[in-house]
Amino acid sequence: MDSTNQLRVMAALVTSIALAGSAWGADYVHRKSDGKPLAGEIESVTRDQVVIKPKIGEAITVPTSDIAYIRWDGEPRELITARASEQQGRLDRALESYKDIATSTSISAKSKSDVLYFISRVNARQALADPAKLGDAISTMENYRKNNPTSYHFYEATSLLGQMYMAKKDWDNAARVFQDLQAAGSDELKALGRTAQAKLLVEKGDLPGAIKAYDAILATNPDGSARYDAMLGKANCLRLQKQYQPAIQILNNVIDGVSPDDTSIQAEAYVRQGNCFQGLGKKKEALLAYLHVDVLYSKETALHAEALHHLAGLWPVIGKADRASDARRRLKELYPNSDWASKAP
Repeated sequence: MDSTNQLRVMAALVTSIALAGSAWGADYVHRKSDGKPLAGEIESVTRDQVVIKPKIGEAITVPTSDIAYIRWDGEPRELITARASEQQGRLDRALESYKDIATSTSISAKSKSDVLYFISRVNARQALADPAKLGDAISTMENYRKNNPTSYHFYEATSLLGQMYMAKKDWDNAARVFQDLQAAGSDELKALGRTAQAKLLVEKGDLPGAIKAYDAILATNPDGSARYDAMLGKANCLRLQKQYQPAIQILNNVIDGVSPDDTSIQAEAYVRQGNCFQGLGKKKEALLAYLHVDVLYSKETALHAEALHHLAGLWPVIGKADRASDARRRLKELYPNSDWASKAP
């Protein structure tokens, strides 16, 4: 992440803390596009958009694809700490906090719906690095989608659910879930659904078909995450075809352009960049790429496990055997059932 994106992330955290002590009660919609919160009263919520009425001025419609999170008026202050724990990759602590908050008798229905999703999301992130947890995490997320069909989290939940089915190699259910993204109201989410279907082609080994699908998506010039997700997918296909240099160029553009809130795309871009550098024999550059994931994106557990695996093998290249041992230890402690733990050097 460049210095500009780092400053945006820090500014968002500072803003969140400041809003916690705000004297004026309001809902706050935090957007991915500019990191600035909108304050007012949320008038309506659907899976496609949220409408918020500021204290002064006309109501503003925000597509759910642009929402980082919502801070509801009167929500428990403990949620700020819990969100921070999740953001920092301390998933066990975040999960414990979310569960405690969900049992509070004073929590509003709106905040509780969010917290139940956060529980499902942490479960999903843990399961993506631990196949033994996939069954329960999938059931939890399926139940959340069923019981909260108008949640602004619906499509994010759909994406995570599809990823879990893919991790389970359940291609039929993954395809079924990703169809929901293509039925979304926004062009960006529809494009994300198409990139998800292209990922299925990659998993099935049809790289030419996947590249064709990604090129077709990019030809429509999609907005936001969809554009960078398709770029990332194409770069990954080129990597698998050992076309490392063109893949790296695309990955650099993804890292520089995608929102810092799209941590799954940022994390995968750095991991694939590291993979490409290793393919070119540039081990120091690969180490730096994987280190970004370890330091900044540990909450993306499956990618963090892969990064730790590679770091364990690369630290000795610059004479840091102790750092290699630390990476190996954390990989086995944090992700003991991950495929990457079993491959630890």
